[in-house]
Amino acid sequence: MAPQSPASVIRLVTLLRTPAAGWAEIARDPPPPRAVALQVLAPLAALAAACPALGRAVFGETALGVTYRPSLVETMLGFVVSAVLILGGAALTAMVVDRCAPAFEGKRSFPRAFALVAFAITPALLAAALTFVPALWPLALAGLYAIPLLVFGLPPMMQCPPDRATAYATVVVVAALVIVLVAAALSACVGQLL
Repeated sequence: MAPQSPASVIRLVTLLRTPAAGWAEIARDPPPPRAVALQVLAPLAALAAACPALGRAVFGETALGVTYRPSLVETMLGFVVSAVLILGGAALTAMVVDRCAPAFEGKRSFPRAFALVAFAITPALLAAALTFVPALWPLALAGLYAIPLLVFGLPPMMQCPPDRATAYATVVVVAALVIVLVAAALSACVGQLL
């Protein structure tokens, strides 16, 4: 994995603090998909996959008064499967963003769509890190900040009219939810094979 460049970190911080300025900067000079994948998405996906896996290993999972702690192999496999599904889900969501652009008077560009998705889901991936400690799970709702980030990011990144951004984002969020549900089902299937 490539080290995260200071420019990527600065872009992320700017985006999270002031979305309009952050998206304007990213749209002005969009990074190539490879750089986005290696410098932004992969480290965040690794964090989002590792924290829940480690949390289950340390604290276990309790259901009906019974606590289960997965083995090291199950924990590692859960981490790998989750990270791959996060990366694949982001790429599929970027394809949806790209393909839907003309329907919302935007311009198709997979590199821009991929950067949009990778940067927009940052809050959700950071919120997943909070699931390490079960008591912090409610704070993971902060990941919903990804939705307004997506709405703010669509006009500059996909060059759609601002008045179409909410409808465009709704379609993307629904598609992303379907992708997440399919990924969760795949993850559960892999878990059952252990």
